[in-house]
Order: sequence, then structure tokens, then C-alpha cells
Amino acid sequence: METGNLITGVISWTEGDNSEMAYRFLAVALFFLVSLICEVIRRLLEKKNLREDVLMLALSASALAPSVFIEPSGVVPAFFLTVFCALQYSCFRSVKGLPYPPP
Repeated sequence: METGNLITGVISWTEGDNSEMAYRFLAVALFFLVSLICEVIRRLLEKKNLREDVLMLALSASALAPSVFIEPSGVVPAFFLTVFCALQYSCFRSVKGLPYPPP
């Protein structure tokens, strides 16, 4: 999703569509910000020996739920989906002992 936002943002930039470019780059920045916040939360929970995966899944569901009830066009549902993707990325990074987590 963020790769598409980056590509579309650069294309919009070259075409001079500043509003579309800003929207796309803002979505990428939001992804990185939420990913960073999730990492901080995950490390805090690990220090307290609490399971972070359940919290991240609950947050994922809470980020996805509003996008179901919002009209599927525009900035707001896209930002909810961006937050959902960042939370899912955090969940995938926290999977331990399986052969597929990113390094």
C-alpha cells in the first residue's frame, strides 16, 4: 500500500498535482509514525512481560472498523487503512519463531 502511495505521490509531483502529492506523502508519513508508535508500545509491553500481539490485533480491528462505515472515497478511509496496515506490519514484525517475519 505504501509503495503505491510513494509511486502515485511522485507521479503527482511530476504532474504538478500538489494536493494529490501531499495526500500520498502524508499517508506514507502516517504509516511510519504509527509503525514507530507501535514499536515503542511493543518494547514497553515486552519490558513488563505482557503480550503485545493481542493489543496490536485489537488496535488493528479498531482501525479497520470505521473504514467499513465510511464512504470508500476520499482521504479519511485511506488514512484508516494506512493505520491498519501499519498495525498489521507491527504484528507481523512481532511474530517470533516462524520462518516469515522480516529481518
